[in-house]
Amino acid sequence: MSQSGIPSFARDMENDAHKRTKKFLLQIVEQRRSDLSTPGSDSHTVQHANHKLFAKALESTILDYTRNIHMPIISRILDLPRELRNDIYMHLWDPTGRRDPRRELLYWWESFREPWFLTRNSSFESPWLTPNEESLRPPHFVDHTFVGKMFAAEVLGQLKAKVGTDLRPNFDTLPVAEFSLADESVYDFVKKDVFEVGITMQELVGNLDLCINLQCDALVDGNDSDDGHATPQHSAFAYNIMQLDHGIDALLQMPYSARNIVHDGSRKRVHSRPRAVALTIRQEDKFDEDGLVSILRLAVRAYHGLKANGSTVRLQYRSEEIGFNVSFAEDAWTWTHNEWEANMREKNVSKVEPQDEHRQQQSKVWRDIKTHFFKV
Repeated sequence: MSQSGIPSFARDMENDAHKRTKKFLLQIVEQRRSDLSTPGSDSHTVQHANHKLFAKALESTILDYTRNIHMPIISRILDLPRELRNDIYMHLWDPTGRRDPRRELLYWWESFREPWFLTRNSSFESPWLTPNEESLRPPHFVDHTFVGKMFAAEVLGQLKAKVGTDLRPNFDTLPVAEFSLADESVYDFVKKDVFEVGITMQELVGNLDLCINLQCDALVDGNDSDDGHATPQHSAFAYNIMQLDHGIDALLQMPYSARNIVHDGSRKRVHSRPRAVALTIRQEDKFDEDGLVSILRLAVRAYHGLKANGSTVRLQYRSEEIGFNVSFAEDAWTWTHNEWEANMREKNVSKVEPQDEHRQQQSKVWRDIKTHFFKV
């Protein structure tokens, strides 16, 4: 029995499976070539249905074939002592040229189950499978379809152990220190076993700060009435609010997470601090809607809940359209009336020169934040 728990006869079975899958793959391709070379009288509908059946069988066989190529190597890696395996996993995560596998996973984790191939939708497209080259997705070595669940879990575990600990640049690449998250993805971030190996994204990036982007425009986009105007009273608006509320419920169930940093970029210094969470409200349109007020009511619940859980939390508002970019530190809760009046301009770090109408919108945004978030 090997260290990985995979006996030698299992490796022989893997090699046999590779040979069988290769043979089956060649058979499918040859059959397809034969079908394409034989003129038929089938309708386009029947041809398309036959192609979809062929495409499904071919894709499944290609993935099986690729997995069977990987598995003998994977088995040998899993036989190695854990220290050596960790070295291999770290090498897989290292940036190479223009590719950074860590960023690919952190940016595109929601695309993990995007199809690897595209199937034609009409008889005028390619009769073969087309690689989904435009899909942005995590690296293939975390996909248990190719490497098995044990290897995928271990390589993800190595990322979890190291991400955010070393803030030194890697050549010209700055390290990832903050995880940016769209509001509509919060629930899956906390709850979903994305990679199907027993780990959530929240657990995976527990050593990164968070930036949660609350999109006002998305809240009302598409919620049009018969006359073409967005209506916050529309049922879709209420549904979006409910979904965001569920996401915040999940967010507040996260366990306390500290940032552990081994190297701060200038010197090696092990230290720990609470995780920092930024609640960033983004708005570029629909300033006359109630979307901002609804977002602020959700944001203040998230703010107090995360603070009670030990996180360091700050509120931010960003709008390129009206030239308003402000951050609120902890002292904002104690601002006087005069400070609120002065800080609307002093705290705005946007470099966009606003027009007169935008200054009016800035004032409305400022009043809404003051009233519905800080309760002043």
